[in-house]
Amino acid sequence: MDWLLLAITLILLMAEWRWRLGALRIFIALAAGWFILASRDLGPATRRALETKDRVTTRWDMNLKPYVSGVLTMQREAEASMADMSQPVAVLIWLSVSPLLPPIGRRPLRSGQPDRA
Repeated sequence: MDWLLLAITLILLMAEWRWRLGALRIFIALAAGWFILASRDLGPATRRALETKDRVTTRWDMNLKPYVSGVLTMQREAEASMADMSQPVAVLIWLSVSPLLPPIGRRPLRSGQPDRA
């Protein structure tokens, strides 16, 4: 599923770069922003930490008490959840840089010439 989402994102970004579609640009930015806001919730990390069989039980060769073990397991799951934010952040960076790149297949306009696109 992640590969399908990545492929769709790349296709939309290439279409936005090629044809400079303002509505598509706004849609992509809103979708990336929504994904970032939804990913900041620790609910999924909490559920994964409660359901995991691989708990953090030792640290620095010391056995941990159950409370500390739970806290460190939750921290590990939260860090893994936050690592998923790299794709929408990359999309927002692309949207901020893409206006600086020339579009494919069109010559840049000289000053004083009308746009024939």
